[in-house]
Parts: sequence; C-alpha cells; structure tokens
Amino acid sequence: MIPEQLFFLNLLSDHINRRKTTCFSESFDWNKILYYAQIHQVEGIVYYQCKNFLPDEFKICLEDKYGSSLSIYANQEYYIRKIKSKLNAAHIECFVVKGFPVASYYPFPPLRTMGDTDLVVHLEDRQRVHEILLEQGYVNESCSEGKEWVYFIDKYVLELHYGLIYSEAINSKIHEEYFFKYWDYVHNGVLDWNYHFIYLILHLRKHLMNRGVGFRQFLDIAVITRNNIELNWGWIEEQLVKLNLVEFSRTVFALNESWFDVMSPIQIRDLDIPFFDLATEQIFKNGVFGLDNYDNKDNFTVNNVRKSNHSKFSMFVSAVHLVFPDYSSLITDPKYSFIKGKKWLLPFAWIYRIIRGSKKDHLSRNVSTVKSAFVSKETINKREEYLKQWGLIE
Repeated sequence: MIPEQLFFLNLLSDHINRRKTTCFSESFDWNKILYYAQIHQVEGIVYYQCKNFLPDEFKICLEDKYGSSLSIYANQEYYIRKIKSKLNAAHIECFVVKGFPVASYYPFPPLRTMGDTDLVVHLEDRQRVHEILLEQGYVNESCSEGKEWVYFIDKYVLELHYGLIYSEAINSKIHEEYFFKYWDYVHNGVLDWNYHFIYLILHLRKHLMNRGVGFRQFLDIAVITRNNIELNWGWIEEQLVKLNLVEFSRTVFALNESWFDVMSPIQIRDLDIPFFDLATEQIFKNGVFGLDNYDNKDNFTVNNVRKSNHSKFSMFVSAVHLVFPDYSSLITDPKYSFIKGKKWLLPFAWIYRIIRGSKKDHLSRNVSTVKSAFVSKETINKREEYLKQWGLIE
C-alpha cells in the first residue's frame, strides 16, 4: 500500500474505534485521499477525523460533504419515521434493513452515508403501501417485476421490497430458502440482529461476486461486530456453517482485523500476503459498489457462464440482454420513462436505444459493453481462483 492508502485505512479504523487521528506525514498527496473518500462515500468521516490538519482547499470541500451528510441523514430519518407511522396506523407490518439500522452502530450515525432506505413489507401489502406512498407525496420511479419498487420525495429515495434477496446467477438454493423465512425473525418492526448480521454477510457476498464492493460495506460488518454486544456469535457461526458462508466470513473478519483493528468473534482464516495485498488493492479500486474498477466488467458474464452448462450460449444470451434489456431494467432509466405502464412500447425503446448508442460519442463504449458478454476461459479461471481465495467457492 502507498502511504495515502495506509493513512486512509488508519483514519477509518480510528473512527470506528473512537480514536483521534494524527497526520504522520507532511507529504501526503491529499488529492489521492480525497479521491478514496469520494469513491468509497466516506467524505464525512474523513473530515470528522482530519479537520484539525486538513489543507484549506480540501477542508472546504470535505466540510461541505460533512454538512450535507448531516442534512441528508436528518431528512431520511424524518421521512422513514413518518412513513412507518403511516403504515403502522394502517396495520401494515414493515421493517427497515441495512443502511439505517446499521448506521445506529456507528460512532456518529449521520456519517454512514446511504443512497436510499430499504423498506420491507409483505407481498400482499405492497399495493396498499404503494398507494399510501403516493398519497404522502412520493413519486414512483419504477415498479420492477420481481424486484424493488423505487420512490422519490425531496431528493430522498425509498426502495420498497417484499424480499431480502432476489433471483440471480450467484444465488444458492440454500440461501434462497433461508432468507425466504425472514418474517419469522421480525419482532415489533425490527429484524432480529443475529439474522440481520447474517444477511449483511450475504449482501456483501452478492456485491463482491457481482460488480464489486468497497470499504463501507466492510465497515458495516466491523462496527456491528464491535458495538452490538447482544449478538449470539455461537448461533451466528452455526448458521454461517449451514449456509456455506463461514469460510467467506472468516476471510472478512480477518481483513477487518488487519484494516480496522476490530477483533473477530470467530476463528479467522490465515491470509497469505499476496492475497491480502490483492484484495486490498481491489477494494481500493472498486469504490463503494465496484463501479470505479474496470477489472469488474466481466463479473456478471462469468457468473452466468459458471452457472450454465453451455458457456457459449450463455455468453450469447448475455450479449442479447445487453443490447435488448428487459422492461424492468429499462424502466429504471429516466431516458426510457415513456414506456412506463406501456410494455408494448418496449420494441420502440430498443430502437431508440440502438440509435442513441450508434452516435459517435456512445459507439465505442457500447461496443465495449457488448464485448464484455464474451469472456475467455482464462478470464473465467482467473475469476474462479480469486473467489476461492475469498472462501466463496471450493
């Protein structure tokens, strides 16, 4: 790691361990530290830990982000309390997962940034909740079939779910069955934290195996490990073994010990130096959801090929889907909002998309995207080896 990366991890560790951060070098390239803060969406934490010695030009930028984090969190808290109150009054069972509950374990919750709030309801209540949200002034952005419904109000985003996981290539049947029973673990509008923690591990796995994952998701695991003293680690480890997630979890805990100085509650894996260096480098490059790392461009295709018995056909199908996305995918893009509620317009949206994609400023990027649907055996083998090192496959 370069000095800026080591300092970045140190300040994150200081924050979750409630320690003061000191600047151990006067020659830092603060542009690099600002870049890591931005792509991992921890600008507020960097400002909070470093405000006493930040160079003026960076202090101004990060101070704005810090203030924005406080304001956004306050608005999100207001809206989620309000809608939960409305749903409770209508006798509709619901709970919030991931972001908001996780933030409560951070030393300063508003600095745990969230792009949206994930609200979970029963499938049979979803239409009623939809109507209540519209009555409250929310604007419905998408109603994807089989996935979340997305709403906006005053720059605040709410995702309405009826499940914790959805169908995708990386799924295991045992995971789908286990997380289909999540209502058994909901009490008084709160998801049991032992079960919730296992879900966070699975969610981390999902992002790592798809687009990629950044340090914020590892921080989530670290702060809950450190600060939720009521977790039953014996039960959690038993469930992780049943779900074939224990080796991956041991890898995550080992990395969190090294990165953030948070001791593992279960036995960790011995990480060899080459893997530790590679994993750390990849997480730095990924950004919060892996979108900043070009190395992740083949992950979706590799996942589909690994699950298929006919690799070439799977690649062809992936390419077709990239050129002709389904309705639920297109509807989330504002450029194709004209097809909302009008599936018969989907072919026209494809034509419009192809025309837009053929323009000079889009053509090379779109050709590259289609090519990403075809991967070599070497790429597949390299990806499999990487996943084995993480403890994700045998």
